[in-house]
Amino acid sequence: MADEKKEIQIDPVILSPEVVDNFQKNYDNPSEALARDLVATMQQDYAEQMQEDPNFLTYEGLISGTAPFLEFLPAARLCRANAGRPQLFDL
Repeated sequence: MADEKKEIQIDPVILSPEVVDNFQKNYDNPSEALARDLVATMQQDYAEQMQEDPNFLTYEGLISGTAPFLEFLPAARLCRANAGRPQLFDL
C-alpha cells in the first residue's frame, strides 16, 4: 500500500478592514507582509512538523512550490500530478 498523506484542512482566515488597513499603511508590500504573517501563524499550528523539517511550511517554500506542506493539500497533489510542482498562485 502506498504511503498515503493525510489531507490538511485549513480554517478560513477572516480579515477585518482594520487589519487590512494596518498592513496597507505599515508595509511597502502589504500583500507579502500579510502572507508572511499568516505563514508564521500557521507555523505555530504545525510546530511538530516544523521541528521535524524547518522547511515544512515557509513563505519561500509556498511561493516556489517546494514546501512539504503542499503535499498535504489535495489541490497541490492534483497540480503536481498534472504539471509538476505547484505554485502558490495555482492553489
